[in-house]
Amino acid sequence: MRRMAGWFLLVLLSGGCDSPVGVAERAAHWWDAADFADTTLTVHPEALEEHFAEYVRLLEDERMDPAVAGALLCTVLGRAEANEEVFSLLGELCEKYLYSPDSPCRDEELYRHALLAVVESDRLDDYRKLRPRYQLNMIGRNRVGEPATDLTYMLPDGRQSSLYAVGAEFTLLCFVDPGCPECGEVRRELARRRLVSRLVGQGRLRVVALYSSPEEDEAAWRASLGEYPEGWIAAYDAGAQVHYRGLYDLRRVPCLYLLDARKRVLCKGAVTVEQIAGALEKALSR
Repeated sequence: MRRMAGWFLLVLLSGGCDSPVGVAERAAHWWDAADFADTTLTVHPEALEEHFAEYVRLLEDERMDPAVAGALLCTVLGRAEANEEVFSLLGELCEKYLYSPDSPCRDEELYRHALLAVVESDRLDDYRKLRPRYQLNMIGRNRVGEPATDLTYMLPDGRQSSLYAVGAEFTLLCFVDPGCPECGEVRRELARRRLVSRLVGQGRLRVVALYSSPEEDEAAWRASLGEYPEGWIAAYDAGAQVHYRGLYDLRRVPCLYLLDARKRVLCKGAVTVEQIAGALEKALSR
């Protein structure tokens, strides 16, 4: 009863209901009533997760300055260091909501702030920081607004080419797998999208469908070549350099990157065509 009453009070004090208080101020006081040293927070973690999910919505509010949001998240994690179990649980929630490819709240830049707080914490030893450090490194690659990492690939006729050799106003780099049903659905949806097909037909958008896998199944790739729409570049990463050199963060496929004419990243690691369409429409409206 004490735990439930405490969380009910926490929601009220943090502005769970409609409030005239600004979104940044609400976020700044969201955890005021939380006693992170209280070990009961981890006994029933669903209450903590529900409160955290609402907090993420505040941090991602369009009225919130991203730098302020990152600083606030770091402050919360700093307070949570009072209890190693709570600190670890909040770190897991940050990954679940801000880094998982399937999360509707995914925000790698915000998660980057959380990772910095984790790797700088004295609560974790070096072994437990290996994963956060790896994620921090991958988040730093191919960030939105920065040039994408160049890569080389093999074409069906055996010739070598590269990402930066693609000349177009936009380049859509699609990491795919021949045996992946989701990849097939994304391929078909891209072909159905009027905006995408129009830009491809005009030569303004080039689609590079790249198969990169440690399994290096060239035969499977060649067997799938007839499935790609006309005008697409079917590419094969011989030697799986994307994986072994960590050039791109491929936690799942399909994985889509939209680039501009200078190969700067417009959309990173999208998993739906809707995300790519939105980024294209935004870029075209500028």
